[in-house]
Amino acid sequence: MKILFRTALTMLLLVALSATTFAVSRMNVYENVDLQKVQRLAIGMPQYYPPPNAPTVNEVMNTMFTASRVSKIMILSYDDIASNIKRDKHIDIKQLPPKKAMSIYAANIDKYADALVVATITSSGKRVGMGMFFEVRDAKDLSVMLCDYQTTAGRGEAESDSVFKALSEDFFHAFDNAVKKQAEDREVSAKEAAKAERQAVKDALKKNRAAKKSDK
Repeated sequence: MKILFRTALTMLLLVALSATTFAVSRMNVYENVDLQKVQRLAIGMPQYYPPPNAPTVNEVMNTMFTASRVSKIMILSYDDIASNIKRDKHIDIKQLPPKKAMSIYAANIDKYADALVVATITSSGKRVGMGMFFEVRDAKDLSVMLCDYQTTAGRGEAESDSVFKALSEDFFHAFDNAVKKQAEDREVSAKEAAKAERQAVKDALKKNRAAKKSDK
C-alpha cells in the first residue's frame, strides 16, 4: 500500500514539475548512504503505461541501457539479470507472467548487482512534458532507498527514444556526479580531521613545554 501511494505521489509531482517550458532536474541522496559502494547498478522494469505510438516498456529499458554508456560504473540490463537467473536457477523469467517474473527477479537481484534503478514515467500532454523519476534501491533490501533523481522534459516534448535517452543520460551523469561529490567531501573531511589531529598534537606539546618551564 505504501509503495502504491508513493508511486501515485511521484506521478503527481512529476506532472506538476513538467508543466514548464524548460526541463527540471533534482538529485536526492538519502542520509548515511554511501553511493561509492554501488559498483554494479541494474536497470529494472519501468513503471510506465505507454500511450499509442510511444516506445514500449521494453524499448524504454533498452534506451536506458544505451544511455548508461555515459556512466563510469558497471550497468546491467534487465536481460543481463534474466540471463544470469536462467543460467543459475534454470528459470526463464522472460517467459513468466510479469508479477511472477518480478518476484523471482527481486529475490535474486542481490547476487548480480549492488543496487537497482527503476524509473517511473509520466506521459506528456498538451500542457505538460513527460517526466521520469528514477529510484535507486539497495539490491540486498529493495525497501531501502539510496537516492532518487527527478527530471522532466520541456513542454511539448512527447515520448520518443531520443527524449528517453536524453533524460536517462541526465540521470546517469547525475548519479556519477553524486558519487564523485561524496568522494570529494570525504577527502575534505579526512584532510580536516588530519589537520585537527596535528594541531592537537602541537597544542599538547606546547602545553607540555610550558608545564616543564613552570616546574623549573
